Amino acid sequence: MTLAEKIINLRKQQGWSQEELAEKLQVSRQSVSKWECGDSVPEIEKIVLLGRIFQVTTDYLLKEEEDITACEYNQEQDFPVDITTHYINFDTVKDFITTNSTLSLFFALGTSLCIVSPIPLIFLLGLSSAQIGFIAEYVAVSMGIIILLVFVASAVGLFIYAGMRLKKYEFIEKEFISLDKTSRQFVLDKKTAFEHTYLISNIVGVILCIVASVPIFISMLFFRDNRVAILFSVCFLLVIIAIGVFILVKHGTVYEGFEKLLEINEYSRKNKANPIISVIFSIYWLLVTALYLIISFLSAAWGITWLIWFIAGLFHVILQQILSIIFSKK
Repeated sequence: MTLAEKIINLRKQQGWSQEELAEKLQVSRQSVSKWECGDSVPEIEKIVLLGRIFQVTTDYLLKEEEDITACEYNQEQDFPVDITTHYINFDTVKDFITTNSTLSLFFALGTSLCIVSPIPLIFLLGLSSAQIGFIAEYVAVSMGIIILLVFVASAVGLFIYAGMRLKKYEFIEKEFISLDKTSRQFVLDKKTAFEHTYLISNIVGVILCIVASVPIFISMLFFRDNRVAILFSVCFLLVIIAIGVFILVKHGTVYEGFEKLLEINEYSRKNKANPIISVIFSIYWLLVTALYLIISFLSAAWGITWLIWFIAGLFHVILQQILSIIFSKK
């Protein structure tokens, strides 16, 4: 098979016209047409770019005696290359980083709202128990639940809004992408510059989540028989956890954006080539969310049930390693 025939086949596999391929290569349509007709041969840098866009080796493009097809495994990268590959230009990369950074605030705020949502209920029950303001217990419960639902509804609204804004970039997470040298270096520089902030935010966020239980221990130590003091300490606990989680989610979302563009760690091509893994994790977190809500509402122990997320995060890492081993063997 000649180079011209390979370009034609690879282009048609992607469903691209000559104009679309020419745009990705930053050449004229006439140039692509001449390559496919065999009237001319691409320059060496264009051959390298063709290999990057189509996710095949330059050997495959240049050696006419090669019998392998583009749907077979790439010997260098060990994954099937017939998955749709998107070439992303520099402007799209910058827009994604900016949008993802902005919307990280929405994800972080929504998560924190879910954590603090039971605080009004606990606080009002404390006032009712202490007979402050003469609030009846049924009134405290009713008002607390109403505010809790408003907080959760607001959080869901933030998640939906942020998800819709990021929907046009969904392919970055799920499909193979190709960055030119300038765009890739730009992302690497941004990631390197952000790593110190990401590290500090992780340390601060984790420390806050750990020390959040201090108010409860203090109240149990000095106000053991004071139910109101214990309830108020639970409120402080949730506030501190919400702040810690806000920091973790905000900076974690930004850092994940860089990982998606660079296709590393959880967003590597090996994981993308196994969509079953994504489905498993989607179901996993849906079950975790359902379990958290069911246990929290039935037990009303919101000050403790947040631990489900930390346990789920630990099992997520373990499950990820197990699945990686299973699918790598396959």
